[in-house]
Amino acid sequence: MIIMKKSLLLLILFNVSLCVYAQWQPTGISTNTIEGIYNVASHNGELFASVNTAGFIKSTDNGSSWNPVGQTGFVTNENSRRVTHIQSTGTALYVVTFYANTASSMIYKSLDNGQTFVPDVTGIPTNSGEIVDVDYFYSHNDYLVAVVNSGNYIKHVNDASWQRNNNASTEFSEHFAFYGSKFYAWGSYHLGTSTDNGQTWTFAGDANLPPYFLANNLTVNPDSGRIYVSGRSLFNYDQKLLYTDNEGVSWTDIDISSHLSNNWIGVAQSIQELFVKGSYVQFSLDNNGNPSVPDIFVSTDGGVNFTADVLGLPSNSSGTTTAVKFVLHNNNLFMALNFIDIYRKPFSTLSIDKVTQSLDVLIYPNPSNGIFNFKFNSPIKQIQVFNVQGTLIQSIESNMSMESIKIDEKGIYFVKIINANIHATIKKVIRN
Repeated sequence: MIIMKKSLLLLILFNVSLCVYAQWQPTGISTNTIEGIYNVASHNGELFASVNTAGFIKSTDNGSSWNPVGQTGFVTNENSRRVTHIQSTGTALYVVTFYANTASSMIYKSLDNGQTFVPDVTGIPTNSGEIVDVDYFYSHNDYLVAVVNSGNYIKHVNDASWQRNNNASTEFSEHFAFYGSKFYAWGSYHLGTSTDNGQTWTFAGDANLPPYFLANNLTVNPDSGRIYVSGRSLFNYDQKLLYTDNEGVSWTDIDISSHLSNNWIGVAQSIQELFVKGSYVQFSLDNNGNPSVPDIFVSTDGGVNFTADVLGLPSNSSGTTTAVKFVLHNNNLFMALNFIDIYRKPFSTLSIDKVTQSLDVLIYPNPSNGIFNFKFNSPIKQIQVFNVQGTLIQSIESNMSMESIKIDEKGIYFVKIINANIHATIKKVIRN
């Protein structure tokens, strides 16, 4: 018998008031597996979302129920006009609509919590009153950034007009992030920093950054100011996740290579969305198979170790579902998949102290025709087995360093191993 061995680096979490492997729960927007989900955002204690069939909707009860916003100023139509971006400045709620018939966009502003919207495009080139597509849209501290085909435009919520960013290195930047009073932009393959709301930009040395780095996500940890970027070099397709603690003077590579494969069309996977807060790092990849659950990974030690975070998520027959947005709202993390629904789970990292330890886990055979043997380097308390829908199908209490479990039905399963201090999820235990 060939014994397949896997050594997993697991987390020891102390003083955790909440299990970080909490299961994702659907919010019930739709039971339609091809329902398009476009965006979700938090604004003044309410949750706003854009979906294909119901249009522009909101929840006042943390996602337990959804209702049409009922706004004036624009209407949505599942065949032609949808809301693509939602941003809150605190004082104002902004949305961007996309009109499919003319491939054009419009920016709207509301000062009454989404009841009344008025256009806000002065200063941005328009065609017949609408913008030629808004690709990205950001907000921070009452400032907004709109990325369109002709460049990016910046304004304060109280300004009468948008101002074009004319800096030669960042005028066509697509990815922006913010921390305190600083703006960050990925421009000309480097990180730019602005301390005057995007008027002027400086660039650091970018030591250890892959050459000609094409970013697809840029975000800042709101608790520490650490800046994260994902993307790849112009010279290869190796997806990278890096961070800097000195605004781009030097970069550190976070190794995610073991979680990457090819996506559903056979091209190297890339990070679709990135969320960071405290020691919690979460990213989604474009889906890697048909049928499969979305490829979502989480780390609670700042990116040292990642594990699959898919309990409760549906398997999609087309194999194309991915997370397009993570939003923190009322101590819950919400995740919008591009199809089916918006999901949520409790979120807290405020009391996590991080220590890492290597725990050797031998699983044999894997794949298996039914019997899986586990051997640990220390006694455990419990083994839990979940199917891909997140349903607990088996739980074994144990104080042994060796155990065996039997799984009757064919499929992919997730095993959570628990001892006094360790919670672990082992992905892709396969029953042939």
